[in-house]
Amino acid sequence: MAASGTAYVRVKTFQDGHSETINILAFSPCGTYLASGSEDQSLIIWRISDGTQLCRFTFDSSINFLVWHPALIIRNTVFCGTEDGVVYRMSDFSVTKFTGRAIKLGVKGSVHCLDFEPRTRVLAVGIANEVRLTREMANDDTEGTFDATTKIPQPGFSLEEGAQDRRIRPRRVHFFDGGRKLIVVYLNHGVIAWDLKQGSQVWRIPPAKDAPQMYVCYACSAISLDINALVVQTLHGGLYLYRLGRTKPIRKFPFIEETSYNYPLTVSFLHQGQAIVCGSNSGNVHIWKTHSGEVFQILTHNSQFCFLGRALRPPTANGPVSLVATASALKGQQTYIGLWSAKSGRCNLAGLIFWL
Repeated sequence: MAASGTAYVRVKTFQDGHSETINILAFSPCGTYLASGSEDQSLIIWRISDGTQLCRFTFDSSINFLVWHPALIIRNTVFCGTEDGVVYRMSDFSVTKFTGRAIKLGVKGSVHCLDFEPRTRVLAVGIANEVRLTREMANDDTEGTFDATTKIPQPGFSLEEGAQDRRIRPRRVHFFDGGRKLIVVYLNHGVIAWDLKQGSQVWRIPPAKDAPQMYVCYACSAISLDINALVVQTLHGGLYLYRLGRTKPIRKFPFIEETSYNYPLTVSFLHQGQAIVCGSNSGNVHIWKTHSGEVFQILTHNSQFCFLGRALRPPTANGPVSLVATASALKGQQTYIGLWSAKSGRCNLAGLIFWL
């Protein structure tokens, strides 16, 4: 399936950490740590080099989303969103200590997604049926403190009468254009790009239909500013690739294995947008070539569901290394994380991407 000598190889397995399904994985910007959040109400920071647990935090509800502070000058800081509607800023962690602070949002409901823009120091939070924005204070005395939140407008689009699911639920948020704009991917209401200064819609992808009154539910997404693209994972067995600002998909990436489950899965770009990777309900991870839609590799994972994270580690003597982490679900005490590695400079993914 993949060219010889270019494929991802499983290099480590992290065990004895979580006792229930892992919901989210996130690599640190420096490529040194991996954060994992679980239904067992714990957040674990793993050291990638040897697979040891640097620290473990326990909360009052399950962990739904994680995002690292992308500014390298503020090291070892991760934002954590929970099922009971709290966002925490965890920092300065080590084996013996950490600093944790709850961020007040002024709304109750489950946290679905997060994104942080370092240039404007704004945190976007998808919570309940809203998207809230809050700005991190910039001086030393107030570091880690956030100001009052502002609310993004609702989609302003009504589904047809008889639609099976009419809930407004933000599934992913993505800053772009230097933090001046925000993409919100909704479960049932398509994709909207908001101008944050004007509070207005810049462009919109309406929800697709499989049949009359049968809308496609968008579960997860990722953006690549390298190729100016958005990829969306649906609950109906495939991915849609869009150019930013366009309403029609360029390509669909179907899953090879068909299952009876519809479960939200993580999707991401690899290799500066040249590949797309996504977990699956069958337990395998699919990697496609973006320019052709061809399957590059399938990572076999012994689990009914599979979630993932990805990172590009800083260059070594052998060149940059691309990492993919996969996590099991519904395994109980046997829950584990697999770490996959490929030398980024040797992956045979080259291909020209033409936007029409």
